[in-house]
Amino acid sequence: MTNPTTVSPPAYTESSWALLAGTRFVLAMIVFLTHMGIFPASMPTSLGVMVGALNSRAAVIGFLLISGLSIGASYRQRAEGYYARRFLRIYPL
Repeated sequence: MTNPTTVSPPAYTESSWALLAGTRFVLAMIVFLTHMGIFPASMPTSLGVMVGALNSRAAVIGFLLISGLSIGASYRQRAEGYYARRFLRIYPL
């Protein structure tokens, strides 16, 4: 019998990471276009009803949730040297 408190982490495939990256891009574009004044909350969009219903605040929250999931998965996969890898990835920008 297995221990009920043990939870195995979800397995992410290459396609699920691609879907999350695409979703994160769309959310970032909603925020960008809203800040530019091109995408007001009442404007209908060709991306579908879901995107049209999102405002920039909801897009930011979704972006941060996906980013947190990605960071957590990266840390869980290889915790040693995590902060150095993050610094080297972010610092050049």
